[in-house]
Amino acid sequence: MSSEAPKAAAAAAVPKSPMAVAYKASFACLGTLFLITNFVIIPVNLQMILYTAPIMCIACHQSLKLNNTNADGKKEDIDSVSQKDAMMFPVFGSIALLSLYLAYKLVSPYLMNLLLTGYLGMLGVGALAETVKPLVDGCLPDNLTENKFHINFTMPGLLMKVFAEKPDEDPNVDIKFSYSHILVYGVSAILGGIFAWTKQFTIHNMFGVAFCIQAIRLVSLHKFSVAFILLAGLFVYDIFWVFGTEVMVFVAKSFDAPAKIIFPLSFNPWKQGILGLGDIVVPGIFIGLCIRFDYHQDQVKNKRAPERDVDIQRPFPKPYYHNVLIAYILGLITTGIVMQIFNAAQPALLYLVPFTVFTALGTAYSRGELKDMMEYTEGEEEDKKKREEQKKEK
Repeated sequence: MSSEAPKAAAAAAVPKSPMAVAYKASFACLGTLFLITNFVIIPVNLQMILYTAPIMCIACHQSLKLNNTNADGKKEDIDSVSQKDAMMFPVFGSIALLSLYLAYKLVSPYLMNLLLTGYLGMLGVGALAETVKPLVDGCLPDNLTENKFHINFTMPGLLMKVFAEKPDEDPNVDIKFSYSHILVYGVSAILGGIFAWTKQFTIHNMFGVAFCIQAIRLVSLHKFSVAFILLAGLFVYDIFWVFGTEVMVFVAKSFDAPAKIIFPLSFNPWKQGILGLGDIVVPGIFIGLCIRFDYHQDQVKNKRAPERDVDIQRPFPKPYYHNVLIAYILGLITTGIVMQIFNAAQPALLYLVPFTVFTALGTAYSRGELKDMMEYTEGEEEDKKKREEQKKEK
C-alpha cells in the first residue's frame, strides 16, 4: 500500500479551523440576507448586525494581506493614511457633503442621481466582481482561474496625468485576466444594468457590501494615533451635520446611488431604514488595524517569521479584534434603540466611536500593551524613505 494514501487520509481528517468556518459562514449569511429580505421583514437592529458582522469578518481578515512580505522578508509597500490626511478628512468630507447638498437643491435630483448612479454603478461592478472572485475561483478548475489572456496598451498622456501615482510611471499597461474574471465581471455588469434600470434594493445592497469590503481590506491607518485623530474628527463631523443641520439627512434621503445599506421595514407601503457606508467603513478600517495588531503581537510573542502570503484563515489570538467588533455591534444596537425612541435620524459615529476606541484602549491597558499599541506602525518603509529624502534636502 502506498504511503501517500495514509497521508491523504490524515490530511482529509484534519478539521477545518474555526476561522475558515466563520469566514465562509459570513459569505453565506450575506447571501441569505440578499435573498430572504425580499420576502421577510427582519427587525432593523437584527438586520444591521446580520449585515455588518459578516462584512467585518470578511474584510478585516482579508486586510491581513497588508502584512504580506516581499522576497527579502520586508513588508510590501502599502498606501497608508497619514496624520495630515486624518486631520483633513472631516474638512474634505464636509466640502463634499455640502457640494452634494447644493447640487441636489440647485440641479434636478433626477439628473444628479443619474450621474451618481452611473459613476458608482461602474465602480460597484468592479468592487462586486473582486469581492466574489475568490469564492468563484474556489469552485472552478485551475485552467479557468489562470490568467491566460493579455491586453497591452499605452496610456495616453492626458490620462497619465490624471491617473498616474508617480511622475515617471510607465505608461505601458499590461492587463492579465482569466475565464473567471470574464465570468464575475460579466455577471456584475449585468447586475449593474439591472440596478440602473430598476433601483432594486437587493442589488443596491450587494454593491454597498462590496464597497465596504474592498475599502476595509485595502486601507491602512498607519498607526493607532492616526486612527484616533481620524475617528475624533469624524465623530464631530457626524454630530454636526446630523444634529446641527438638515444637510446629512437630506442628502442621504435624496441619494439613490449605492452609498448606503437599505433595510426593508415594510413592503406595502414601502418603508426602509438606512445605514451609511461610512458608518461601516470607518469603524471597519479601525477594526482592521486592530486585527493586524493582533497578528503583529502573535508574531512577536511566538517569534514567527514574516509570511510571504499571509494565511488569513490561520488561527491566532485576536483579543483586540473580537473585543472591538463586539463593541461595534453594541454601538450599532445603541444607535438603533435611540433612533427608535426619539424617532429621528442619529449620527451613528456618536455611539460607534466611543464604543470602539475605549474598548481598544481598555483592552490594551488590561493586557499591559498600551505602549506596544501606540508604537505599532504600518507602511514603515515608505516613511523611512521620506525621512531620508528630507535629510538629503537639508
